[in-house]
Amino acid sequence: MQINGGAVMADPNATSASNVYAAAMLPASNASDMVEHVEMTFSSPVSDISFDVINGNSASSFVAYAFDTKGNPIGTKIVNLNCSNCSGAVAHVSFNIGGIGEVVVRSSSVSNMIDFAVDTITFNSAGAATPEPGGLALLGSGVIGLWSLRKRIFNR
Repeated sequence: MQINGGAVMADPNATSASNVYAAAMLPASNASDMVEHVEMTFSSPVSDISFDVINGNSASSFVAYAFDTKGNPIGTKIVNLNCSNCSGAVAHVSFNIGGIGEVVVRSSSVSNMIDFAVDTITFNSAGAATPEPGGLALLGSGVIGLWSLRKRIFNR
C-alpha cells in the first residue's frame, strides 16, 4: 500500500500502535498549498478495508471514496466529526467490498488549516482463487463418467 497526501507520521506520541498513520495537517498560507486528502493506493486489488478517521482542531465533514483498479467509484462514506478535544472526534470507516484499488479520504473544510489523520488501516489482500479438492474430485468423476458413456455408445 502506498499513501499519498499529507505526511506519514512516525511519532510514537501521535499513535499508540505500529499502524500506518497518515495525516494531512498543513497550515496553508494560500489555497494552492493545501492538502485536503489522504490517498491509499494498492498494487493489487484488496477487499474489506477499514480505518479510523481522526479529526483535528475544528468540527468537519469527511468523505471516503473507494475506487476499483480502473478508477471507477465503487463506494462512498460520509462522516461528520467534532474537534479533537471533543467527544465524537473519531469515526471508524469500512468498505466491505472487493476489487478496491484506491481509497481517498477528503476533508470538506474550507479553512486554511486542514487537520485530520487516517489510522489503524486494515484490509484483505485479494489472492488468486484456490480450487477446493472436493470440487476437483467432482469434476474428475464427471469427466470419467462422460468418457465411459462415450466408450459404451461407440462399442455397440
